[in-house]
Amino acid sequence: MAAPPPGEETQPKCVSPWWAGELPAARREELLEHCAQWVVRQGLEAPALMFLEMHKPLTTLAAVAYAMGQPPLLLLFGFRRTEELRLLLSERENVEALMQRIELRSQERAALPLPPPRRGRGSGGGGAP
Repeated sequence: MAAPPPGEETQPKCVSPWWAGELPAARREELLEHCAQWVVRQGLEAPALMFLEMHKPLTTLAAVAYAMGQPPLLLLFGFRRTEELRLLLSERENVEALMQRIELRSQERAALPLPPPRRGRGSGGGGAP
């Protein structure tokens, strides 16, 4: 096999950008928004922010540990989603961006007016159900 011409890559080209260790910017934004909305919808803002803040300095180590624990996750979520999450959480900037999104979505949710209480069975009166 002949040597590649000067200036050409010697690395094999990957079929997908995820294999190359890159997460496209549009997909990164989509994942950040989806994760932040899910956390806020579940009411887990405080534990999620605490967990992310505590583990932010260990993002590289966490990415390696995540890769080691990946086989069971592959069965649950599939390769693409598992790899996207690994790539997303392996960079400190992404973890910081996720924390900011969670805080923003939480503030937006707090600013919404609460729905009126529902009337009907079991919502007042104090009698037997």
